[in-house]
Amino acid sequence: MTALEVTAQPVADTDRAPAVRNETTGARGNIAFAEHSTDPVRLYLRDVAQHPLLTREQEVTLAQRMEAARSAIDDVIAVSPFTRTRLVQCLQGLREGSVNVGNIVDVERFTRIGAEADAEAAAGEAKSGDEVLDEDLEAVVDDADVAEPAALPVISAAELAEKVIEALERIVAADATDAAAAAVLVRELPLSVDLRTELINAMRDVNRRIVGVDGRLARVVTTAGVKREVFLEAYLGSEGQPDWLAKRAAKGGAWAKLAERKGAEVDALFAELAEIGQTVGLSIGEFRELSARLQRSQNDQIRTKEAFAKANLRLVAALARKHLNRGLPFLDLVQEGNIGLMTAIEKFDWRRGYKFSTYATWWIRQSMTRALADQGRTIRMPAHACEALTKIRRCAVQLRLRRGIEPTNEDIATALAMPVEKVAELLRMAADAVSLDAPVGDDDDGARLGDFLEDSATTGAFDAIAAGSLREKLSEILDDLTPREADIIRRRFGLAGTEETLEDIGRDYNVTRERIRQVEAKALQRLGRAKHARVLKTFLEG
Repeated sequence: MTALEVTAQPVADTDRAPAVRNETTGARGNIAFAEHSTDPVRLYLRDVAQHPLLTREQEVTLAQRMEAARSAIDDVIAVSPFTRTRLVQCLQGLREGSVNVGNIVDVERFTRIGAEADAEAAAGEAKSGDEVLDEDLEAVVDDADVAEPAALPVISAAELAEKVIEALERIVAADATDAAAAAVLVRELPLSVDLRTELINAMRDVNRRIVGVDGRLARVVTTAGVKREVFLEAYLGSEGQPDWLAKRAAKGGAWAKLAERKGAEVDALFAELAEIGQTVGLSIGEFRELSARLQRSQNDQIRTKEAFAKANLRLVAALARKHLNRGLPFLDLVQEGNIGLMTAIEKFDWRRGYKFSTYATWWIRQSMTRALADQGRTIRMPAHACEALTKIRRCAVQLRLRRGIEPTNEDIATALAMPVEKVAELLRMAADAVSLDAPVGDDDDGARLGDFLEDSATTGAFDAIAAGSLREKLSEILDDLTPREADIIRRRFGLAGTEETLEDIGRDYNVTRERIRQVEAKALQRLGRAKHARVLKTFLEG
């Protein structure tokens, strides 16, 4: 397969997923779909119900195909000319401390592979030391059992970086003498997703350049009178021949006319192909084959992922129903659940022995729960707070059913062994936030919720008028007092702004606090006269 054919190749319809059971194609009984419904939720659920579920054997088959496609892609990456060049740059960056280990390798897989290698080495030493004991152990172990994965060893960042540097140094040293041996070492190194994507994109970019040259060359040749089929037959596999056109022009005919009219353009395009081949370190034909292998493997991986995902869309919809009324609409929950489903497809290990739906449920739930925590509220709550709030609500429901009364915060705190203050705080945080710009009613009059709320920080118009009138009347009443008495009353009752003590006022007048109290009492007695009382009473009653 050539680069010309690879770029135009659609994802084939053949080699589909294995046949599936037909008895599960019907929708769930509690969902009634209208034949001509326009509701997007109904349309989606009706489409989802058409995809049958997978049996355990079909799940294993698809998982093995996924694994084979991923392995084939890794094989292409291992022999790619860009890989070893990029790994040399990564090695230099690790030594200088400018590159993170996680950008180069999959830390979890790299650590697990190292732990398994150490365990195998230790097992080999034990076997050589005591073969009889091993034979007894092998008789006891049941080969049908699926071993649980061992816990990853604790390793520091410095130790991890040192191990990765050692692995990269072995690859660089092997590449200097034996490219095949270096490719084997690269194949054993679990590269990170970002680095794999970068290397694949580098191959695609070069392949895109080659296809561009192929297209320009085909246009030049066909405009000179050479048929496209004849050109492709003579061209494919001969891209590296510098005298390609001269050999065919010697035969005369359309080739001779091509050499006469477009010879310079053809030679320039062949020189561009030679430059590309020199850059990648492979012939154009070899690079075409490498790109074709990569494209086939990626197409197979896409088809397998699609079959896996379609068969489990109903699982996502079922789990989304259980998370309704928590802040996100149904279709948004389905979208987030589908993200978790794709993660589960990538990480599923069929060797563990459990069904894919059992494994995927946890990823789907986690994706939905995180989305609810991040997007379900106007004011975001941390994920751990959402989990604690879920426990509180579940406990409240259980206590209500058990006792028949509404549980208090103290009851919930006792049942969950949680401080009462924390329960109260979480319940307060759970209150839904309402926007002040939310429309009120169904009318189009533009009324908003904020228009109906009192602004406690601003004095109302009636209160402001009443306060102004009261100040005027008080000023008139105080005019009946002496200036000294009026000043003391204003300062004692805060009419001037702030209330002052007897000591403060006495200090200003250079008298005792008792004398100020006497003056205040005399002034209040004068203000209590009938004519003043009638004026002030109207404000108290109003």
